[in-house]
Amino acid sequence: MVRLKHRYLLCELVFADDKVDTSIKRSEISSVIKDAVGHTHGDYGIACILGSFQVKYFNVHTRTVLLRISRDHYEVLWSSMTLVSSFKKRECFFRVLHLAGTIRSCQKHLLRFNLEQLGQLAAATQNIAERRKIEQMILDLSIGKVKDVTGN
Repeated sequence: MVRLKHRYLLCELVFADDKVDTSIKRSEISSVIKDAVGHTHGDYGIACILGSFQVKYFNVHTRTVLLRISRDHYEVLWSSMTLVSSFKKRECFFRVLHLAGTIRSCQKHLLRFNLEQLGQLAAATQNIAERRKIEQMILDLSIGKVKDVTGN
């Protein structure tokens, strides 16, 4: 029996207006990406991703998306995602943050990415009390007081 190998793309959905829309669903993201693949690669592209494409995770607030695709066809998906320019009549694009062979690797990268984002937020914050609160959150994350998302 042959094992199916996948690739996981950790992406960020970036909107031009930078507003948070809590009504976005995984199925809507999936349909936008499938439409982009169909538009870019036609029936061949749809046939390539049809069996293995799945939106595994989406966070509405951080707009982080985790996609799964077969190892042989991740380039078809990635090339099509770069051409997405709107979502629900709002200007946007997908930024691929990480490509990995396992979900766990994507989770580890997401933790590092979020720590970097918190650090940038702390540096940009003018209020000293808020800055210390953010710095304490970074410290708690880095020393492991917050439970690891991988379960370890």
